[in-house]
Amino acid sequence: MIDNETNTRLSRFFEEETILGVQVIAGNSRVERNHGIDHLVKELRLAVISTICEANMFLEKTNLPKMNRKFSRPAARP
Repeated sequence: MIDNETNTRLSRFFEEETILGVQVIAGNSRVERNHGIDHLVKELRLAVISTICEANMFLEKTNLPKMNRKFSRPAARP
C-alpha cells in the first residue's frame, strides 16, 4: 500500500491499521513496563492468538481479571 501524501510504501502494520480503521496511540514504554502492558503482546503470542475475536476473548477471560486483581483497591469511603 502506498501513502498518497508522501508517495512512500506503508509498513505492514500501518496497512493493517488503515484497513481496520484504527488509530494507534503511542504509549510511554516506562509506564507500560510498570503496569505490565508490554507483556500482553507476549501473552497473546504464547496463547497463539491470531484474530481480533480471539484476542477479545483472551482479554475478557484471562488478562482483565489478572489486571483487576493486580490493580483494584477498596474504596476509601464505601
